[in-house]
Amino acid sequence: MVGKDCEFAELSNGGIMQIFFRTLVPGVFVLILLIHLPARQNTPEPETEPLFMIDATGKFSHEPGSYGYINAAGKVVFEPQYDHAYDFTEGLAFVKQGELFGCIDKSGRIVIEPFKCAYPWPFSEGLAAVNVDGKWGFIDKSGKMVIAPQFSHITSFKEGFACVRLDNTWMVIDKKGDRFFADHAFGGQSFSEGLIAIIKDQKWGYLDNSGKVAIEPEYELVQPFAEGLAPVFRDNRWHYIDKSGQKAFDLEFVDATPFSEGLARVNLDYKVCYIDRTGAVTFERPEANANPFSEGMAAFRVVNADGALKWGFVDKSGKIVIAPKFEYAWDFSNGLARVQLGERWAYINKAGDYIWPEGFGEIP
Repeated sequence: MVGKDCEFAELSNGGIMQIFFRTLVPGVFVLILLIHLPARQNTPEPETEPLFMIDATGKFSHEPGSYGYINAAGKVVFEPQYDHAYDFTEGLAFVKQGELFGCIDKSGRIVIEPFKCAYPWPFSEGLAAVNVDGKWGFIDKSGKMVIAPQFSHITSFKEGFACVRLDNTWMVIDKKGDRFFADHAFGGQSFSEGLIAIIKDQKWGYLDNSGKVAIEPEYELVQPFAEGLAPVFRDNRWHYIDKSGQKAFDLEFVDATPFSEGLARVNLDYKVCYIDRTGAVTFERPEANANPFSEGMAAFRVVNADGALKWGFVDKSGKIVIAPKFEYAWDFSNGLARVQLGERWAYINKAGDYIWPEGFGEIP
């Protein structure tokens, strides 16, 4: 919803990323990267195969030189060498040593020379947000700063536009940094399926990418469109509308989320359910916390017999396919999911097998 999506300058990925600072001369940083580039192992398609960030300590400890990458089979592709590393997006990943971030491609080649910034965001539509001296700007894949750091909050580019906050005002810009739709007020959401949330007189509606009001502001809260529908809040209830602003079905909810892979998680009369696009309930879960579906699986949380919170996974029929035993579970992506067991974390596949680190299930 709008209130939640406004916190765009905060770290993502479950709040697990912390920055480790160490003084290092820029030229030395480049040399270290070059010296430590490893030979690739078992990587027949280096430009297309998914790679996954790892921390050799298994604890997100951010020890110097502890981050590297594996492939989907759990084989180490780049040995741990970075002080911090982010996931690959659009073929590039930010890696860090000392106070400098650079970008590597899937062959390990440095494609953006190291520079000083904080909290780089993943590339989206060819641009990545970076924070320099407390202000956000955008770089392209050559490392050129194409939109100067000046914003207090930002979103990633989607459908050619980003929502940014300057001098306490949210506005929409294009990839040149030019302002669009200046006659309207925004709240920090991005374009989604051709529509973006606008606010007028404390009510929310939607604007299309031509600048025309597509759905008049009449709601107390709105969420982005996904799969043709959006959750909107009015009269203390959530319901779904289509792009004409009409109700998609009559059911109303205590809570609702955007659709993902044909299903949406809702709270119907204080019961957590998943519904399809007709509003039909496909299955219920007794848990109060369950994620959207990703690659056919949804993470959910239960309270076990000892009163501890544990995460597992269900499939689209509602069947538990990976038993809840993790302290936390991330969504599946490219066939793997990160999970935390005790103080350590690992990758699992959709069968629940540990892919990395080797012998993880045997570690006490």
